Amino acid sequence: MIKTTAFYLRAMMNIARTPKTYRSDYWQSLRKIRQIQQEPLPWMNYLVIQYLDSQIPRNSKIFEYGSGSSTEYWLNKDCRVTSIEHDRAFYREMEDRLTGRCEYHLVESESAVDARRLSPDCPDSFVSADFKEFNFERYVKSIDTFENETFDMVVVDGRARPSCIKRAIPKIKSQGLLVLDNSDRKYYLIKTGKLLNGWQSRTFRGTVRGLLHLEQTTVFRKP
Repeated sequence: MIKTTAFYLRAMMNIARTPKTYRSDYWQSLRKIRQIQQEPLPWMNYLVIQYLDSQIPRNSKIFEYGSGSSTEYWLNKDCRVTSIEHDRAFYREMEDRLTGRCEYHLVESESAVDARRLSPDCPDSFVSADFKEFNFERYVKSIDTFENETFDMVVVDGRARPSCIKRAIPKIKSQGLLVLDNSDRKYYLIKTGKLLNGWQSRTFRGTVRGLLHLEQTTVFRKP
């Protein structure tokens, strides 16, 4: 009973923090009402979703490191999306829903015996803190096939994020956006922050669909 009471107290506090437009969605996600099919949303906090929705017009060109509900969300807004996924099982799960609607690619990591000696905060290491024996160079460099200043927005929400940040920078248009999810993980920006000097930034911390804790995302705007 104590746990149930604590859950509802936390939920009510979080609902008050959630933008009014999304309060019903958040409550439904916490209750896990199976018969209700929720619309696709990026798995980020509602505050940043609201902001991005106001900044990204229809027909925008978007590149995502990390696919899923966010991909469907932008496609439903008639954006042109390229999405890169490293997880084969998740790719297979999403493939039927995304193939034919966007450029959707599986780019898996490769085994690398020396990866453990590399630091995940280094943008030239192509390693992930969560997958210490694998190299994500092909995954990160998948954006290299595009001309500079191609995208209105690049979302970094996958693996080897410092490496993805560095590779994404030249591919974003002037006044375009770089979206870094979970930006409170400080090592993402220890060695890449200087690459974003001169960029405007806004950090959003708030409620996320299905979660009781708050999460953080930072949006950088290219000069």
